[in-house]
Amino acid sequence: MGNTEYTKQYFEAYAKFSLQYHYDDCFKWIRKKECPDFQSKKYNLGLEVTRAISRDDGRIWSFINQYYGKETGGHVIKNGIDKRFKGRFRARAGTVGDTAYFSSDLDGAQIIIKTVETIHTKLKKLNHHYKVFARNYLYIFGETGLFEGEILGDIKKRVQDFDYPVKFDVIFINAIDRLFVMDFTRDEIEEKKMDEESLKWCAKNAFRICAAWEKKRTK
Repeated sequence: MGNTEYTKQYFEAYAKFSLQYHYDDCFKWIRKKECPDFQSKKYNLGLEVTRAISRDDGRIWSFINQYYGKETGGHVIKNGIDKRFKGRFRARAGTVGDTAYFSSDLDGAQIIIKTVETIHTKLKKLNHHYKVFARNYLYIFGETGLFEGEILGDIKKRVQDFDYPVKFDVIFINAIDRLFVMDFTRDEIEEKKMDEESLKWCAKNAFRICAAWEKKRTK
């Protein structure tokens, strides 16, 4: 499995486990498919997973993901970023205690545009060739802590203005240590805190299931 495919599958798996942990246990039973990424006949739901980040951020987070679940110190990760990208992103990588962080290169306005564009792209696919369920979900990795009330409200309003026969019932936005639940059936936005224990649990299980998928694929 190539790095790009592994990264794609890792994020899909991580989304599944974060929803199972923080939102609804029914996500334990969804199965890996295509168009959308996860499906369940029993619960009549589909889940698509994607990322709304810049190209540079995507490259860096793909690099960081190799450390997940390995108990690697933050300074090791920070130095790894510096070495891998030859100091290009040195000003955006740092540590707090022994935890590494990486600052997004998008500001508030750009986050809104990028997120809405991502949702629009997935909406077109949902209405064109994706399998439609009674409940249709979209999970977005934002990879930034800048998502706040005003930004989320603006995103929600723009998405509600899209004119499509089928829309996502709920859109989840992963903002590193917070999961925002944008529920269009209830017209509300809920914030769920994701503590260090849950983040490690999701990462550990994501790697485990990715290994199982790869083993099944290569049989």
